[in-house]
Amino acid sequence: MTAFLFVAKPETEYSKVRAGTRSDWSCSAKAKLGDKAFIYITGGTGITAEWIIESTPRKEGQYYRCDVRFLREISPPVTIGELKALAPKWAPVKQNLRGHHAVLIPSEVYDRICSVRPTSLDTEINELDQNVYDSRALSKSERAKHLQTTTPKPERIQTVQSVFRRNPHVIAEVLERAGGKCERCKEPAPFIKKSSGEPYLEVHHIIRLADDGDDMVENAVALCPNCHRHEHYA
Repeated sequence: MTAFLFVAKPETEYSKVRAGTRSDWSCSAKAKLGDKAFIYITGGTGITAEWIIESTPRKEGQYYRCDVRFLREISPPVTIGELKALAPKWAPVKQNLRGHHAVLIPSEVYDRICSVRPTSLDTEINELDQNVYDSRALSKSERAKHLQTTTPKPERIQTVQSVFRRNPHVIAEVLERAGGKCERCKEPAPFIKKSSGEPYLEVHHIIRLADDGDDMVENAVALCPNCHRHEHYA
């Protein structure tokens, strides 16, 4: 994976950056499908977002453009001062990015930026789901070409995640109510947990906690892993 910094003018609207629409930015001619790009808005704003590149660059006038998809907001933005502190020897930041439209970000600099503004786990999961969907749309020969050029060692990233501190009494009550059977398909739990000797079921909130659902027995069901995935993805 290669990363770039796309430099945009100070009047660039963040809503357009969020939507991934073209607005006073240009990409590198060397960018490839699947590369990442941080969006830097000049005039004191800084790096506000991260995109994934979804097409090969095409020349339009004197600049190159490409299709992109929004991955995540960088909040608060990474300022030029922070960039200089993270990569004091990197030539573009020494020059305050003057005259630059798109620059390659050294891997160690990309890692440093991610260390101060970590990627969320939800972002990575959503990106993987979309990338799998896109890969399924390719022909077998097209996918084979990608497989020939990828490394077998996965990229290691840092993530940050917020979680809910769930009520253990709700979980215990729902599991006891289920009596070892999935409350959707009514089949027995698929296996017995080694740690406790109890049937393995997963407690699912009907209205998600993230959607302001209540952590209450009435809003929860005990499901087998298959039915739990069904509730999330079907």
